[in-house]
Amino acid sequence: MVGVSNPLTDPAGYRAFLSLEIAGYLYAGNSSLFLDRLMDNGGNRSATNAAELVAPLEAGQIQFLFIYRSAAISHGLSYIQLSPQLSLGNPSLNNFYSMFNYSIDGKTFREGPIYLYVSIPGNANNESLAQQFIVFLLNDSSLLSKYGLHPLKPALLFAWRSSIPQYVKELMEKGLVSS
Repeated sequence: MVGVSNPLTDPAGYRAFLSLEIAGYLYAGNSSLFLDRLMDNGGNRSATNAAELVAPLEAGQIQFLFIYRSAAISHGLSYIQLSPQLSLGNPSLNNFYSMFNYSIDGKTFREGPIYLYVSIPGNANNESLAQQFIVFLLNDSSLLSKYGLHPLKPALLFAWRSSIPQYVKELMEKGLVSS
């Protein structure tokens, strides 16, 4: 039994199915092979998010769980390091990743490299403290590295709804953020 979270409620779920699709393509020349086998034999146990499947894994109710490496580390789980093609973590493989998609309930997920984002909500209670936290993350990635995360250096500014705030401009001037 394999644990895969619901792709409609957890990105780890659709990324698991996309990794299976890529594995079928790479190792069997049939991108649907592993997905079909998993679905046909009822070997999938699902939950709203991957974290909900940790307890069933630890209890032996499932034998394998698709979960982000950072989550596996934070839960003290052993994990298998996937190849760059399967881990979806290499930005230079974007063109390869974009060849694959997974559809469920009329929604199609297209793959690309996985990025984790940091932002400050417009209604933050303490914007100054939030800015300090972002600067901390940009300056000290060792904490994130302990959990298998490898921050981009410089960090990328993906999109902004209007003008770029002054503190972000300052981070760009210091070379900590790039657009």
